[in-house]
Amino acid sequence: MSESAQFPMVRTSHGSVRGTRWGETGGIFAGIPFAAPPIGPLRLRADARYVDLWPVLADHRGGLRSLYTHDDLHLNGPGYRAWGQTLRPLLADVARGATKENSA
Repeated sequence: MSESAQFPMVRTSHGSVRGTRWGETGGIFAGIPFAAPPIGPLRLRADARYVDLWPVLADHRGGLRSLYTHDDLHLNGPGYRAWGQTLRPLLADVARGATKENSA
């Protein structure tokens, strides 16, 4: 089986996503990052921030880095440490009441 048949690629308006062939006719496109919908008190707030952790956790194929997972779905200890180290400074800003407008 050719590499393109084994690892199908789909192009989207935000870039390409590579999958893995599943059975004879299916494919799995795992690890696709998404943003949480702005609902409740976050809806239409100018200072709401989206934190993109995927560049920290993803490998060149777009899945979780093998260092950070045992099953390509859940974070392991090193994965949670990377996640926490990335979020810690942002959570400290939130705890101090910092927003986009008053943080430098």
